[in-house]
Amino acid sequence: MAERTESELKELVVEGHEILKRVARDGGLTTYGEFNKALMDATGLAGFDLTTDQSRGEMGQLLGRIDIQDWPINPDFMLTSLVKRMAENGPGKGFFKLAEQEHFFDPSRQDEMDFWQEQVGKAHERYRRASRSR
Repeated sequence: MAERTESELKELVVEGHEILKRVARDGGLTTYGEFNKALMDATGLAGFDLTTDQSRGEMGQLLGRIDIQDWPINPDFMLTSLVKRMAENGPGKGFFKLAEQEHFFDPSRQDEMDFWQEQVGKAHERYRRASRSR
């Protein structure tokens, strides 16, 4: 994410977090492309060119930052589980790599898709519950 300032990155993390909380409250999922557009609309910043490996990697890094920011609030799941690939039902490989690195996921004990679905369910439950208690 070398082309973005730290201030822009912080704005993307904050807005991305809010977008994903709304997706969770609605009980939905979003694609990388939809998430990218929502970020552009919310911030006015240039979007990620998801046709390039570099930009897809930058999007993955941003999603990782969102999870890291969210863990003090929600330490038992990954909010970014709600972002999925358009062509495939599931997140990118970076999601599983971060989950394994942070000890959320052990591929020797659980299937990737089972883990992902569990994470999505936890995100939906957490934010639906929060919206009902208002």
